[in-house]
Amino acid sequence: MGLVCCTTEGFHSTHAKRHLDENFGQGTGDALQRISELLGGVAERFPGGKSVNYPFLVNLGMILKQVEQERRYTQPITSQFKFLDMQVMRKAARYARFASAANLDGRKSIAQYIGGIAVDDIKYYHSQSSGSCPAFYIACDPETNEIVLCIQGRATAADALPEVVGSKESFLGGRAHAGILEKANCLFDAAKDQVVKLSQEAPRKSVAIVGHSIGAATAVLAMILLSHDGSPLSKLMAAAKVKCYAFAPPPIFEPLWALPPWVHASTYSFVNGMDCVPRICLGTMSKLFLAMKQVDSLPMSAVQRLAFLQGDNELGYQLPDYVEVPHELQSSLGSLFGIGMIILFYRNQDGRLQSETITPAMIDRILLHPCMVTDHLMTAYEESTIEACAQLRSKALCW
Repeated sequence: MGLVCCTTEGFHSTHAKRHLDENFGQGTGDALQRISELLGGVAERFPGGKSVNYPFLVNLGMILKQVEQERRYTQPITSQFKFLDMQVMRKAARYARFASAANLDGRKSIAQYIGGIAVDDIKYYHSQSSGSCPAFYIACDPETNEIVLCIQGRATAADALPEVVGSKESFLGGRAHAGILEKANCLFDAAKDQVVKLSQEAPRKSVAIVGHSIGAATAVLAMILLSHDGSPLSKLMAAAKVKCYAFAPPPIFEPLWALPPWVHASTYSFVNGMDCVPRICLGTMSKLFLAMKQVDSLPMSAVQRLAFLQGDNELGYQLPDYVEVPHELQSSLGSLFGIGMIILFYRNQDGRLQSETITPAMIDRILLHPCMVTDHLMTAYEESTIEACAQLRSKALCW
């Protein structure tokens, strides 16, 4: 049948977006639209991949609808290895506020949001993204007694998604996400002198590099650039006085064994529930594309597909939400992975928050779920870190 005509596709996609927002919450349609656009790029890498019968957004919406009907994912893929480091969680709760404040304008607004910090404690403020350099600020936090480099990310999943799938570039014996590495290099040039100056003025202070979403991934690579042998913070890193707190970073590197051990030991990557951004890269998009192609081939008309999205009826087909990439394509369509200790927040069957360490392979799949958009919000990460701290205190594991 080939590609549907643009007018029909636009009509069906518009109706699908409306049904998705109505059924799964505002913003779901926009996020799936961004994923659909990314799938369009992935399709070009597969033989015959662009030959589809129905809009990607409609097919994805069908998968999401059935996943929710079946309650296929009542919780994300977990390890049962609880994270119990109170000191790290306490700092994460503090730096989550820093990451949220990075989207505000001006030192005063940032200080007021964070709390317990004066305007004068914000030593440098780079307010606007310019080219590949993200907005950022540098502060001396009286509460943690650390120098904090905080990078602005993307406020919503829909805003972040256009940047998460990209080409790879050689880096430290492996390959990194090229676009985010470019941001990290620009940030390195813009921030290094200020960070070094503050570190020299207060040599006993540690350094924390913080970010959310695209800003989180940039923070991880910037920490590596600032701290590897011969770099400005290498001596501090050797003394274990440089850490990265990355909230919702998309996957950025492969193979993980190529990185020096200090990179993993210094990085805390947080994933909240079903958040789609830390689970999206070329490899996971390829798995989703192959699933979407199977849904596209079902003997159903566009009207029937939209009727399923709009109504409560069950479908007579089992819809896959991922299909493994064939072995012969894995070299070109393989995944990037998250760096460091990955800490997952999720709620168990009783609604109680759990904090566990997981492996990168456990987030090497996109979970189409109604919460995949709202779980990405920085406010959701704030709430999870605060609640996790409270639980650890109640167990008498506090500092």
